[in-house]
Amino acid sequence: MSHIIRTVGTSTVLIYGGLGCKKYLQVTVNTKVESRCTELGSLNDLWEFNVLKALAGQQPLSLLETSPSMQGLAGISMAIVPNADNRVLTYRGSTVMNIQTLMLQRLPVAVDGAFRIRNIEFRSRKAARTDLALPDLSSHAYVQNSTHVILFGGFIGVALTSAAFVYEIAAASPTKVLLLLTELNDASGNPDSISPQP
Repeated sequence: MSHIIRTVGTSTVLIYGGLGCKKYLQVTVNTKVESRCTELGSLNDLWEFNVLKALAGQQPLSLLETSPSMQGLAGISMAIVPNADNRVLTYRGSTVMNIQTLMLQRLPVAVDGAFRIRNIEFRSRKAARTDLALPDLSSHAYVQNSTHVILFGGFIGVALTSAAFVYEIAAASPTKVLLLLTELNDASGNPDSISPQP
């Protein structure tokens, strides 16, 4: 759950990260032994789903192991790099799922982490990362066009946010991440009072 899925090219889907079961407990239910998940953990696996193989009745999933191996994250976003059908960018995520924690009415779990951008060349199985001097951002909404990615809302650290970040895909340096807005509107509810932040 909470993994990212993106279509790359005409017949390939990438699936990365999310949460999966870390620990199981064997329980007996009506004389039948079953496995129950007792602890969730963040996943670090990257999978390729080939639509044409699936339609032909073949095994459509293959695991793509990158070098170096990537940290498991949930609540991440993934952008397709235009004119590069073998390269994607991922934006931070977290090792915990604070949305789930919030729904369970528990306190969010603080984690050490910076805003991280990963450049994944999945055909050559390479992954590089850049950490920025910004707190980690996870469980956000995002949109992309041919030049920019906009990340909105979610969590910054353990706090809910309405901040929006803009990333220029073709930037020479990944440090071109800009904080665009810190809030949607002021206490009066007047959206015209919003001013961009540096």
